[in-house]
Amino acid sequence: MENVHDVSIVGHGLIEQPKGGFIIKHSSNIRVEGLTFINPAHGTLACMQSQHVALSDIKTFSAVPWGDGINVYSCEDVSLDKAFIRTSDDCFTVYAHRDDTYGDARHIRVSDSTFWANTAHAMFVGMHGNTEKPETIEDVVFKNIDVLDLHEDQPDYQGVMAIYAGDSNLVRNITFEDIRVDRIEEGKLFNFRVGYNSKYNTSPGRGIENVTLSHVTFTGRGTVGASVIQGYDETHRVRHVAIEDVRIGGQKLTKAAHGVLEMGGYVDDVTFR
Repeated sequence: MENVHDVSIVGHGLIEQPKGGFIIKHSSNIRVEGLTFINPAHGTLACMQSQHVALSDIKTFSAVPWGDGINVYSCEDVSLDKAFIRTSDDCFTVYAHRDDTYGDARHIRVSDSTFWANTAHAMFVGMHGNTEKPETIEDVVFKNIDVLDLHEDQPDYQGVMAIYAGDSNLVRNITFEDIRVDRIEEGKLFNFRVGYNSKYNTSPGRGIENVTLSHVTFTGRGTVGASVIQGYDETHRVRHVAIEDVRIGGQKLTKAAHGVLEMGGYVDDVTFR
């Protein structure tokens, strides 16, 4: 769906092994509901530089490299609810610019869904952007999410909930609320960084601001590395992180601690409640 508006695709169809995924691009007022995707070759659904997109009751299963779930690029007002996403890469991502997609990303809502990431992240915000004309990713909410498992063996790409500000992105006003994590086969519970990844970025991000983790529970099962909050340098910082009723193996997270939460440099105002 490219350069279209007021389109609904609704039903219980089964889409088997799509070669390029399902794309919504330069479009508005789009509704996709009820579809099941089996082993998409390169991501299940990409929403690119579009507005007012409602996704509901999406099911997807993948077992191929880069078999992402749903990727949102430079979009405004996108919602996903009642989804089941088991993927061999990220389950749900929010980015700014990539390829021929440009602009900020804002007002993204993900709710009432179940994720299972065999590789990478369950929820990921921020990696891609535009160094030449910096963009902002803001007002993103993940609410009432069950994560069944996560498995990622590369430390830089770990995190059930992850924010990585690169490519001069400013990432702000991000909320993870009512998140339940059953198992981490290998990985971290959360990973918030401003950074520069030479494989994907052309500059570090401008910063991360105003992040809330509220009512997050993790059983503690699996092989779990310490969560991380880390800025890049004096001018590329992480600011204002609220950790509210986050429990790991029944224990409330009340401070940074070895093996549980590592607080790196260039981090300001982290509160525990």
